Amino acid sequence: MSTPERELIRRAQAGDHSAFAQMMARYQKPLYRLVYRLVGNHDDTNDLVQDTFVRAYQYLRSFDNERPFQHWLFGIAVKRCATHKQRMAQMYAEQLEAEHIALMEESNRSWEDALAAKELRRKVHEAINKLPPQQRAALVLFELEGWKIKEIADALGCAEGAVKTHLHRARIRLRKELSAYVEEENDYDLPTRSVHDSELPRWGTGRENCSGA
Repeated sequence: MSTPERELIRRAQAGDHSAFAQMMARYQKPLYRLVYRLVGNHDDTNDLVQDTFVRAYQYLRSFDNERPFQHWLFGIAVKRCATHKQRMAQMYAEQLEAEHIALMEESNRSWEDALAAKELRRKVHEAINKLPPQQRAALVLFELEGWKIKEIADALGCAEGAVKTHLHRARIRLRKELSAYVEEENDYDLPTRSVHDSELPRWGTGRENCSGA
């Protein structure tokens, strides 16, 4: 039976290195996935994941054990990624290439259609890459990680209304950047419901799904 998380945190806060190592093992994969979605390449992701764990350990004694540890840890990661200089020009490069190969091997679509689909995905990721850090983080956590508004607010250290504003502005920017493609591609769409709704829409499956998971 695994040790309860709060007990591990209390032990780690008291200086138990093995307890913190167990916490790292629990969150290594989800943290890596989040950071990779924010920075877009494995080398920087490895560095930022390690940096996040180091920072978490340094400030662990100030952590409120009543809060969800994941929210706090991911909040640190988002801030580290936001200050990272490298842009996300290569975001999802490996996933896109794999999807392109699979598309050509498993479908009857022409080379022209396949290349158009790949180009559309590239444009979507470039548009996400251009978003300001907070908007990008809110969008990734909401659309790709499936977090609720309240959880994102906790991780980013802001009000729920601010998260909704980030999402709203991110979608406006994406729609502007992709206006030509939205008009040309019938099966591509962006969420249209108000960000002030209690439950915001998520991107569906298909070409618009760029999670790469």
